[in-house]
Amino acid sequence: MKQTFNIISIVSILLFLVVYILNHLFKIDFLIKNDVANLLVVIYLVARLLYYRIDNLNKTKEINSLKYQLSKNTNNSQQSI
Repeated sequence: MKQTFNIISIVSILLFLVVYILNHLFKIDFLIKNDVANLLVVIYLVARLLYYRIDNLNKTKEINSLKYQLSKNTNNSQQSI
């Protein structure tokens, strides 16, 4: 799921660049091109937000797991002394 959001964000920013270059290359100011470009930027931002939210959740789980293992190992070492 995390990789999917990463791919979506990369594709949307690349498509935005294509629209941007075509818009400046042909000097045609269609409202549709601007709307598409704005939509692609919004898609990029939402995909990145979701990507980082999932990434943060995974890191939080890993940190909590490591804290638990550390406390477990600390308790075992104190009991053996």
